[in-house]
Amino acid sequence: YYTQLTNLLKDNKICGLGEASHGTHEFYTEKNRIIKYLITNAQYRSIGFEFGYSAIEPINAYLLTGKGDLKQLMKPLRLFNTSEIYDLFEWVKTYNASKTLKDKVTLFGFDTNYIKSDVDASANFCSAYLLKNASHYTNGQAAIPVLKKIATPDFPIYELSDAETAIISHLNTEIKLKGASTSKEHNEFKRYISLLYQSTLVSDPLARDKFMAENLTDF
Repeated sequence: YYTQLTNLLKDNKICGLGEASHGTHEFYTEKNRIIKYLITNAQYRSIGFEFGYSAIEPINAYLLTGKGDLKQLMKPLRLFNTSEIYDLFEWVKTYNASKTLKDKVTLFGFDTNYIKSDVDASANFCSAYLLKNASHYTNGQAAIPVLKKIATPDFPIYELSDAETAIISHLNTEIKLKGASTSKEHNEFKRYISLLYQSTLVSDPLARDKFMAENLTDF
């Protein structure tokens, strides 16, 4: 049936591959085959994982450059730290080795920040960025102590006060209104602030799916 995918997905931008359970060998094996087919035959050039951005980005760098220890890089992936996913990443790295930069396959995470390590990575990046650029944002200076508080060990983001949560929300809105930028660092800051804002609402059982859908198009 693989050959029919080309016609079924004609003019398609995003192909979602679901699963009835996480970690099932047969599901991961079949998804690997579909992904490889779409890359080879349908010009798909990005693979998204339902996982946090900060853990996925170092693996993306490995797929593009071949530098690093993939087994070590995959340790934070929890249920995705499997032999099937390892084999897929190694295949992508080999595929990329003979391609120009514009034709290489990239990897990204589109999940919200709900794991403490992801939340801390976002907060630390944003705090460091604002220490240099706070004057560019109305809510920039006020956000710095909030971000440092978020990154405190053992501090759960849901314990922020309403006022602190509002600062993150206002800053996220402000950045979005500024629109696209040619600055890679600013775009990273925009991504991380958005993820932190999502983290403040993750207790809403319906929020996570909505945010993941938005992340697919925004990031």
